Amino acid sequence: MAIFNKRLFNNISLILLMLSFFTALSDRIMGRNAFFLSVIMMLLINIKNIEFSLKKILVPLTTLIFGVALWVWYHLYCQQDNTIFLANQNYNIISRYMIFIGIALFFIQCIKPIYYGPSLRVLILTISTCSFIYVCGVGFFYFLSHPSARIRIDSAATISAYIVTLQCLFTIYIINLFSVKSKKYLISLVIALGFITLSLTETRSAILCFPIIIFIYFFNPKLFVKKKYIAYYTSIFILLSLCIKTFFPLTIERLASSYTEISEMSVNNDSSIGARVSMWQSGIYTFTKHPFGQSPSSRFQDVIHYIDSKEHGNPEGKRNSVYHLHNDLIERLSLQGVLGGISYILLLASIIYFAYKENRFREYFVLFILPIISFGSVDTLFIDKRFIIVFGAQLLLFNFFQRKNFQEK
Repeated sequence: MAIFNKRLFNNISLILLMLSFFTALSDRIMGRNAFFLSVIMMLLINIKNIEFSLKKILVPLTTLIFGVALWVWYHLYCQQDNTIFLANQNYNIISRYMIFIGIALFFIQCIKPIYYGPSLRVLILTISTCSFIYVCGVGFFYFLSHPSARIRIDSAATISAYIVTLQCLFTIYIINLFSVKSKKYLISLVIALGFITLSLTETRSAILCFPIIIFIYFFNPKLFVKKKYIAYYTSIFILLSLCIKTFFPLTIERLASSYTEISEMSVNNDSSIGARVSMWQSGIYTFTKHPFGQSPSSRFQDVIHYIDSKEHGNPEGKRNSVYHLHNDLIERLSLQGVLGGISYILLLASIIYFAYKENRFREYFVLFILPIISFGSVDTLFIDKRFIIVFGAQLLLFNFFQRKNFQEK
């Protein structure tokens, strides 16, 4: 009976963690509460089954360093600072989230393997697929209510696109992991829903990166030579592209505008891409002036000075600088200095190294780190509370969702 209860509560905590991962975007408070509850349950239930391992300390340690470095910076530079800056509003709570995630990873990664039976496998597959369909449904409902606007899933269109990408890729991983009979068609459905949702957000980086990531994940030299295999998934994206061009022309127009923005940047940088370039250059400039950190207001003054003097007073760049500098590494360097940049690089590098040592490079890197690096090079992910919950939940879920964990003893 004790074993049964323990297994039951482990299953409940795992399901809560999944719900946290999928609801953090559309229902942030629910996702946050489910995350903390699931982690606490896992630790209490398995406290006697923890076996510490040196090789599993690296990722929790770098996550903890990231959170502590951000917490220290906030209390050094932001206590008396102007609260209009998004960094002041978000980084304090995000630092605590990251510290909690680091501590949780430290213990949960060291829990003895928990084995799950076929019934839980079906439940997990159902929850993953239905939850992702629900998230896309929220986006479609917004589109129907605001047909001329970029869809927002209870957040900005860009962060909505980034998180939907991570959720879509993880759902594909779950379906692929369980090897269900209808796997090919279920994966096709998820890809279709994900790609259409991303297209409606009109977030160019996500729309362009998504097919490439899908291709890299499924690429297999042995299967690639089979014409049926490559033709099937290629036809999916061709059909989806044609549908988007026909029914959602604004998405195509926004993609096409990228060429115009880049070609005209030297004479008119007051555009989405031009603003990003201006902010990146100003961020590097202010980092050289304050290599050991500064407040958001101090950074903003330097950024405005640089944009006015070197970037033709780019109004779009100045307007967005209040929020962040649209690049995770430059954001860290320009605010936290060298320590912030190192903590960010160490965090991503440790996850990649751990994945390599665990022979799980493809799932960790392609489905998790590659999107984060790609999107983090043109935007700032680690300033958003929804993203942090998704980031922490996915790290924990990868720890449990291994093929060996779904085999009976």
